[in-house]
Order: sequence, then C-alpha cells, then structure tokens
Amino acid sequence: MMQGNAIVSAESVVYDPQSPLRPQHFRQNGSDCRRLAIVANEAEIRGLSGCDDVKLGAETLCGDQAADVVVVKRGIRGCIVFSASGIHEFPAYRIRSSFLIGSGDIFSAEFAYRWLIEDESADRAAELASLAVAYYSQGPALPVPKLIPEGCHSGAIATPEKPRSIYLAGPFFNLQQLWMVEEALAHLTDQGLEVFSPFHRIGIGEPNVVAKQDVEAIRAADGMFALLDGYDAGTLFEIGLARSLDKPVTVFVTSRERQNLTMLTGTGCEVFHDFVSAVLWEASR
Repeated sequence: MMQGNAIVSAESVVYDPQSPLRPQHFRQNGSDCRRLAIVANEAEIRGLSGCDDVKLGAETLCGDQAADVVVVKRGIRGCIVFSASGIHEFPAYRIRSSFLIGSGDIFSAEFAYRWLIEDESADRAAELASLAVAYYSQGPALPVPKLIPEGCHSGAIATPEKPRSIYLAGPFFNLQQLWMVEEALAHLTDQGLEVFSPFHRIGIGEPNVVAKQDVEAIRAADGMFALLDGYDAGTLFEIGLARSLDKPVTVFVTSRERQNLTMLTGTGCEVFHDFVSAVLWEASR
C-alpha cells in the first residue's frame, strides 16, 4: 500500500518500507507479527537503523526491531541476508538487457512467496529472488515462472577486490554530448567503477598534448566505456586503440544501422542501444 497506513496483525510478515527518504518501522503504527522479515535497499536500511554502515544497521534491526530476517538489496552487488543461521551474501546475475523499473518490487514479492508460501529458508528465498529479478529485467516479463529458466542470465556477478578503472570515451562538443558524458560519469561511478573522463581530467587543448595524455590513460585503464554519438572520429580512434590493446570495450550507440557497427561488433566490442543496460553491463564485468 503506497499511500496507506494499515495496522497489520499477522503470524508472518515480509516488510518492504518502500521509502529511501523516510522509511517507517513496521511496528511504528501499532502493527505486530510473530515472525518478521525486512527486505530493504541500502538507503532504507540506513534510514531505519540510523547507521551509516549497512551491515551494522541490519544487525541493529535484527535486535531493535525484533526482525527474524533482514535482507539488504544492493543492486548489481546482490544481497546480504541476516538471520539466525548467520550472514550470507548472494550475487546478482549478469544480463544484457536491464529494465529496472519494478525490479526491487519483484525481488520483495519473490522473496515473500518463497519464504512465506513455499516455506524456503531465508537464504534460499533470497537466492531465488535474485534469479527472478534477472528473468524479469530482460523482458520485462510477468509472471515469473516458479522454475526459473537456467538460461535467463550470463552467470553470477563477482565482486572485484578493487574498483575497475574505466576510460570514458565520447565527444563533448555540444550540450547533448556534454550531458551524456556527465550522466555516464555519474552512473558508472555510482556503480563502484573508477572512471577516467578526458573532459574532466584533461580538457580541451593542443592536439599533440591532449592525444598523448588520452593514449596514456587508455593504456592504464582496465577497460573502456564509449559514447558513440555521430561516429565521432576521436571516439572511434580511442575504441580501436583500446581493442588493439585487448581492453574490453562497452559501446552505447543509438544507431541500429548494422553496416556502421561492423568493426565494433566484429572486434568484440559489446554494443548496446539502451543506456541503462550498457552501464550495468560495464559495471558487472
């Protein structure tokens, strides 16, 4: 109930606060239950617990709010389950097409079905909820089948020991291009990547100076995220250099003309026509 304040009395409850800004505790309005599972994202956990450290916050909720289970949703970093059996992490799954609207709701609903109805353990319910999100996000497709197809993802996303460094290639000569560079920088950084943006780090200058610094940065990076607007010559050169150095390249391009993408797809670049899918694919490498 998005705009209601019902007082709930139940044997078992799965509670998703649905408010990263002002989350309310389940029992705050007089609601009560014998068995409580809180399923919330990191911002909601911080808001509910008052702790900046998410793990400490989840442990606090297990004590202060008498929650039997706390599941922390962490996007492409999967989820963490806190319960009497211990603390366990489960991955998210890699997919090429990412439709995110409603994905958090799918996770909560699937967890509730598995934990409440199917009587699965909290750990198993969270694992199946992650698989359900992978299935849904590629469609989006509802209903999620009870037996989720094995081929709905490209494997679990591993958490790197240190942030990967990414060279952000793309033109920045008009307002639209500048906006895309800013958006890509912000979202890639939010996903935990270390991003080198030539516009911000080098700027516009003499070609012999700028080109040398760009090349050095490409050589130093772990990979490249390219914004290909109008097949800009500089961006195409940077992509070609990265591939010659065997660096993985993710390309976001709106054009679907296959003849213009031959050298990109033929040299192993991952080409996307959807910006969100491109960002999440790069972040999940």
